[in-house]
Amino acid sequence: MRTSGEERLIAHWPLEKDGEELCGLGAQTKAHRIEFSLGARFNGIDSGIELQDHPALNFGTGDFSVAAWIQVEDHADVVGDIISKFDPETRRGFSLGVVSASGITSSSQPNYRNVHFGIDHGQLDEKWSDCGRPGRAVHVMALGLVKGQLHAGTFEKEAAEQGHLWRYAGGRRWIDLGATPDGSNSVPSVVEFDGALHCTTGKYNPVGSRLGPALNTKSGGRVWRVETEGRWTDCGKPGAEDAVADDATVAAIYETGKADEATSLT
Repeated sequence: MRTSGEERLIAHWPLEKDGEELCGLGAQTKAHRIEFSLGARFNGIDSGIELQDHPALNFGTGDFSVAAWIQVEDHADVVGDIISKFDPETRRGFSLGVVSASGITSSSQPNYRNVHFGIDHGQLDEKWSDCGRPGRAVHVMALGLVKGQLHAGTFEKEAAEQGHLWRYAGGRRWIDLGATPDGSNSVPSVVEFDGALHCTTGKYNPVGSRLGPALNTKSGGRVWRVETEGRWTDCGKPGAEDAVADDATVAAIYETGKADEATSLT
């Protein structure tokens, strides 16, 4: 770790044979469940280095830098923090880590293993701005940024309604880019691929919520490329070959075996 005000190195952990700090910081250091063999090996669960608080580490009001060499195994699903200091009572601190984050539940994972740095100074901005309601949507199932423009995929509940794709036009205005060509009730995922907007369609079933069961039960499950002028091109239906036929009668509400909802693109 280095601060630019004095241009000096304040702490250094080689992590070659132990967890000791070599710059003489004077802060007590504890290594927890780390294997030292040709460098430090962290188990990804409860390994870490705990450092006693020290005045020299109270930086963050000016420029500072943190450098680390890490190697991540391909099968590691969560990488986590490289270094962090945070006081949960005052909500102040910083963190540097590798983060994988999904957009929303049951959507795509647009942020995979991104290096992420954040500072929190305990300030909350509670001002929410209403950006409007796209059409008659009762559920915005997906948000996607395509060519610098925000798009939304929606679910509409009534029997004669379909899912729609929308483009945000500022304020509370949304431009309708069309309803699902297969007649299904939702657009669960929106991403950019190969320079074009792609989305999926689905037969969303809100049974179990206060919305009750879906009234439009037409099958979805297709992937579509949407051109600038609003033309939808069918890219196929993943999994249809191994699924129960669309016209087959099944008793189960969930897990029907039909490929009638494509919930995610990434």
